[in-house]
Order: sequence, then C-alpha cells, then structure tokens
Amino acid sequence: MTATDLKAQLQAELPELLKQDAGFRQWLEQLIRQTAVTPESFDARFGRMLQELAAERAERRLTEPQNELQFKLICNSRRSHHAQHHHR
Repeated sequence: MTATDLKAQLQAELPELLKQDAGFRQWLEQLIRQTAVTPESFDARFGRMLQELAAERAERRLTEPQNELQFKLICNSRRSHHAQHHHR
C-alpha cells in the first residue's frame, strides 16, 4: 500500500471509525494536539528566538570593542616591526 492509497483509505474510513471508536478518536486528537503548531507554541518559540538574537547582539556589542582593540594592537605591532626592519 502506498502513502497515497493509505491517505485515500483514511479519508474514506476515518470519519466513521471516529464515530464508532471513542478511544481511537481520543488517541488521534491527542496525537494531533501534540504534533500541531498552535499559535501559543509558535509565539513561545518565536519569543525565544528573539531573546536569543538580542542576547547575541548584546554579546557582540561587548566583544567588538575588544576585538577592535586587539586588531589595532596587532596592526601597530606589525607596523613597528616592519619599520624596524625597513630602517636597517
């Protein structure tokens, strides 16, 4: 049986099966609740992503001046090293 065949069979038989078997219906409803993206779960996930982005941005603001200072020190060190060898 292919996935297409299974889907067709489910569409044909599921409505009646759900009417007849309350336990199966409850199981299926629970499965759907667990796997569906609700507006609340989307909002919570989206909120976490925004918090992570804000934290990364704040961290970058703290490290950029340090990186810039290190870069300047390296450049100055190389310039003075180059100047010493160039004047010999």
